[in-house]
Amino acid sequence: MTPQSPISERRRVPRFPVRQVVTIKSPGTSLHTWGENDPEVMVQHGTSRDVSAHGIFVWVERSIGAGTRVEVAMAAPQEILPQERLDLLCTGSVLRAEPERAGNKTGLAIAFESIETLDRPARL
Repeated sequence: MTPQSPISERRRVPRFPVRQVVTIKSPGTSLHTWGENDPEVMVQHGTSRDVSAHGIFVWVERSIGAGTRVEVAMAAPQEILPQERLDLLCTGSVLRAEPERAGNKTGLAIAFESIETLDRPARL
């Protein structure tokens, strides 16, 4: 048996390698009010690398600082909920931001504090 890395030992739930487009909003109004034109709110699309019930790692164009509260709109990954399509709104905080090794994107580790289903499709 090979020893686990310190990072994998801290994980309480499994991560799934899921590559999908997600929408990230920070900080400001709720994603439930998409039509608002708030100059203080940054909305961007990113691509997930992996996801779990407790968080997501996503590649984005513009970095968001650690500790920033964010909302992530996404479709529930088929690897986690294969029976039906559900659109989710996940609220959480950025744990860390790290530059991509070969490229100009930033990876964000986001810890979820709450997850709710949306009664309309997530804006992806």
